Amino acid sequence: MGDLDELIEIDSDNIPNSRKALTAFDPELSAALDTAAGMFKTFSRCMEGKLDNSEDLAVLAGCAEELGIDAAALIALIKSENRGQVLDRARAAWFSGFASKVRAIIFLLLHRHFMWGTTDLLRMRRTAAIGYARLEAESLALLCLMRDDPAIANRWLHVATDEEGRRFHRDLQPRILEELRRLNLIRAYEAGSGRSLHVRLWSAVEGLSLDRMPDGVWLTFQEGWEQDQLSYFGDILFFVHTQERVFRALGEAFPEVSDSIWSERVKIFSRTVDYLWDRFKKAFPDQQRRLGGFQHESASPPR
Repeated sequence: MGDLDELIEIDSDNIPNSRKALTAFDPELSAALDTAAGMFKTFSRCMEGKLDNSEDLAVLAGCAEELGIDAAALIALIKSENRGQVLDRARAAWFSGFASKVRAIIFLLLHRHFMWGTTDLLRMRRTAAIGYARLEAESLALLCLMRDDPAIANRWLHVATDEEGRRFHRDLQPRILEELRRLNLIRAYEAGSGRSLHVRLWSAVEGLSLDRMPDGVWLTFQEGWEQDQLSYFGDILFFVHTQERVFRALGEAFPEVSDSIWSERVKIFSRTVDYLWDRFKKAFPDQQRRLGGFQHESASPPR
């Protein structure tokens, strides 16, 4: 068996072993991951028909009629530097229509980040999962910015080169950080950056051994739980806690979604997270200081 096949087999074995470990700690911990996955589907159903751009299309048609031109000519004017009351109204509708699609794409990315992060957790790739939590946080910040300024969505959609991507990030970074703080997702963003998405010692700590062999250094591919249950369960709870913040922020990012079933499910999930952190503190009463910024704060009711 080759090295890659061996790693794949170990990953496969880790999934049921992780499930057993989570359930042994508390059945609610394993169930919370499945609940979170189901909540993304719930929100998708709540979103159905809410990102309708028929009003934007009607505005564009009306502007074209006022200007006495066809749709193609109107689009050309929108993309030009020309200004005017009618054209400005058409440009705003154009950006708004694109923003609806872009926001839907970023929501789908958000869902995928969660699914990839969760499955990495179950494979005992905890560092990678914390990186996906960072991407979730950034997704929510962008969604909130695009909600208020559709032109940002249009710019995001048309990033085509590395330089354009760097410029987009550089221009928006202060506003992104402001949104992350407001949404209580700044810790997920910073931890994901420092531990997973940059090459730093923190990325190696969970699997690093300096005394396994004389004068040697050893780094495992899995970050298990047998030797350090506090760190293992702390990582998973931090990831679950991030989902709680994400779910609460989704209601702000998509004000079009006003279904009461969503706010009720977020309240229930928040109570579950509070219970799990309380259970965790009781299980490790003398080791909390090791978690540092990974501590939990009880959530206020979602808006």
